[in-house]
Amino acid sequence: MRLTSEKSILLLIFFFALLLRVTSILNWEGKNSVGISDEEYYDTLALNLSNYYQFSYYKGKPTAGITPLYPIFLSILYSIFGHNYLVVRFTQAILGSLICIITYFIAKLLFNKKIALASLIIIAICPTLIEYSRYLMAETLFVFLFTLSIFYLLKADREKLLKNKMIAGILMGLTSLTKPVVVLFLPLLILWLLIFLKNSYFKEKLKTQLIITSFFFLTLTPWIIRNFVIYHKFVFTTNIGYTFYGAKNILSKGGFIDIRKLENLQGNSSQELAESERDKLYFKKGLDFIKEQPLYMLVKLSVRKILYLSLIHI
Repeated sequence: MRLTSEKSILLLIFFFALLLRVTSILNWEGKNSVGISDEEYYDTLALNLSNYYQFSYYKGKPTAGITPLYPIFLSILYSIFGHNYLVVRFTQAILGSLICIITYFIAKLLFNKKIALASLIIIAICPTLIEYSRYLMAETLFVFLFTLSIFYLLKADREKLLKNKMIAGILMGLTSLTKPVVVLFLPLLILWLLIFLKNSYFKEKLKTQLIITSFFFLTLTPWIIRNFVIYHKFVFTTNIGYTFYGAKNILSKGGFIDIRKLENLQGNSSQELAESERDKLYFKKGLDFIKEQPLYMLVKLSVRKILYLSLIHI
């Protein structure tokens, strides 16, 4: 595939992917509103951030319930274009289309141009990725940053340039600030850096690991310091226990349920607790459920999880 031909194909499929996403948005009746509770939460955080410079759901009450990058992303768009949902969705359509291009270059580095082209087309027409462009949720930004992180990690392996290692670390940090699940990816990253880096002596692998992880944690530092000032202890997010317990309980069918339903059923409430203490309590309740009903957890809930992910709800 010639260079000019490759560029032409990439541009063609980029605009094709963009057309699919924009068409999906324009044909959607909810394009000028928010409907899902997560959308409302992100929207409120972004509005408070852009209007009052507070990262809070309730004005004057700081939160760490969600990591900050997606609300910051929304607040920047709101500050420039006003409170316009279509602008957000069109911006996400562009990011979604760029994911296709990044995937192409990742596959090209790992395999060859034929597999890269097939990967490009699959991502361009993937219904789930097209649909997520419509929602005011972090998924599109997260996937964009995550695929870009993988690309620069591969470049850091192959080209050995300091800037690639720095960019890889920063992008991994930004991805974690979009969705904290990436922090769990860090041990695997360290293992990969030590074992699978090509053409590197052990000393060089350690140096690469140190640079990437240093810039990773450096990117997280402002958020961690902010939370330490508020909660007087190390807190990355106060959503871990909420998410864990919401999926590990007697009412869960493999997905997530609102914990307030559980508390109403049990006749108690933890809403009066501080946010960080409430999160700790929820995590403990999730662990207690697993300990008390291991068979239910391992068999029935696991089966329901598979069916839930298969869109078959029971």
